[in-house]
Amino acid sequence: MANPIHIGDPDAVERLQAKIEKLEKTQDLMKAANKICRSKMHIDVKVQELQKLGIGELNAHKLLEPRYGGRVGYAPWQLSNNNAEIKRAYTQLRKAEAATKRVSSFITNEEGVRVEWAAEDSRVRLTFPETRVSNAMYKTLRSNGFVFARTIGAFSRMWTNNNAKYAVDNVIRAYKAEIEEAAQCQSA
Repeated sequence: MANPIHIGDPDAVERLQAKIEKLEKTQDLMKAANKICRSKMHIDVKVQELQKLGIGELNAHKLLEPRYGGRVGYAPWQLSNNNAEIKRAYTQLRKAEAATKRVSSFITNEEGVRVEWAAEDSRVRLTFPETRVSNAMYKTLRSNGFVFARTIGAFSRMWTNNNAKYAVDNVIRAYKAEIEEAAQCQSA
């Protein structure tokens, strides 16, 4: 399997552009091959034309073999799947371009929770004032995509567009409720 392209990678934009270019060339090749396969030329001429496109002789003969329903050339699903992959790559490209414009920052709220938005590795990190969080808080963190990173001593998750902001808000809200509940128990 190929090396996956993560939105936050420094070379993501270039790799996605190369991927799109390759997919578009494949789409054009498939269309041109189908046009040749469905033409009224003699089969030997079709094979030669397909070879001019860069398709090997064996593959050219396979393309010219009738499939179910008597169809020749690339199947419609192959063109559709490749086109869907092109659209998906363009969406990823837009996200990767937006990710390159992110700026690192951090804030510490009134409860003492430090929220760090690290653009260089596309992560959001939460550091709590106490060394350990309660089981309920841990479950809330995990359900919002955070994992504990021992090397930095903080809970961390991928910085996605809106999901990270929503997850941080959920965790902070739960943490505030937990502190208020503990304060009420102490005062009672």
